Amino acid sequence: MKVKPTGTNILIKSVEVENTTVGGIILKRDVTTGLKPAIVEEIGYDVQRIRVGYQVYPVWSEAKPISIDGTEYAIIPEEHIIAIVTEL
Repeated sequence: MKVKPTGTNILIKSVEVENTTVGGIILKRDVTTGLKPAIVEEIGYDVQRIRVGYQVYPVWSEAKPISIDGTEYAIIPEEHIIAIVTEL
């Protein structure tokens, strides 16, 4: 099944942040921000600044969780995306 958000809504999927280095060192998680990144899977027709494939930081409390074919996603309005990752 394919889901296309309407208006300024964005379909996102949570991504896991790598917490070990190539050498096997375990990194401490940043608990001060509590931010968790997501990947943009699909966008509504009125979305202006976000594109499919972007890694973003959303305000998760504003996201509406949905399940598509057994996979967990969320739909969130564009104004609740607080940052776009431009380079890792």
